[in-house]
Amino acid sequence: MARELISVVAPVFNEEEGISEFVKRLYAVCYDTPGYRFEIILVNDGSTDHTSSELQILKRKFPLRLITLNKNCGQQRAILVGLRNARGRAAIVMDSDLQDPPEYIPILIRKWQEGADAVMCARRNRSDGLIKKLTAKTFYRFLHLLDKKLPIDCGDFYLINRQIINCLARFHHERIYLRGLVARSAQKRVIITIDRSPRAAGKSNYTVGKMLSLAGSGLTFTIKGYDR
Repeated sequence: MARELISVVAPVFNEEEGISEFVKRLYAVCYDTPGYRFEIILVNDGSTDHTSSELQILKRKFPLRLITLNKNCGQQRAILVGLRNARGRAAIVMDSDLQDPPEYIPILIRKWQEGADAVMCARRNRSDGLIKKLTAKTFYRFLHLLDKKLPIDCGDFYLINRQIINCLARFHHERIYLRGLVARSAQKRVIITIDRSPRAAGKSNYTVGKMLSLAGSGLTFTIKGYDR
């Protein structure tokens, strides 16, 4: 019997210092998870450092699928591009800076096999600075007040089944809020609690401007929703 294929989608932007460690840990987890095949899709979101060359080196060592965007389109758009290219019966979305530990992947898969169509990760702790922690905490709780379907403290580390992958792939809005779409699209959603790790290397590329843009997308989605 053929093993089921699971896609792992990770956006990558200026991660030259840490991308090698991410790929090694991710591949080790996938290799040690029996009963499944994996495709690792890395979306290079217009990196301006040496990430592109690092990815080419890694591709010669590991079975990676690389997608390169000519300009920086933002995390949400990069994830969406990866999902549109995913061939698996399920897809796992995660960051490439190792703040989302790959070692949680077997738990996500187990919950999916138990019947969940979406498995989302709630952060028990954050390694960010105090201001970012407070603003994120406030933001998630405010959105939850507006829409109880939106879980608290869940970022873009989740597993979704093929039906939800296909649903997300149809959206072409300029400002998209994927974690909200996942939460609303799921018929049987499971939330697990994780400990988020510090970055493996380098500094965060998530600027204040990017955080505000994501917050704006989240508010727009929560209040207005999207027309397909």
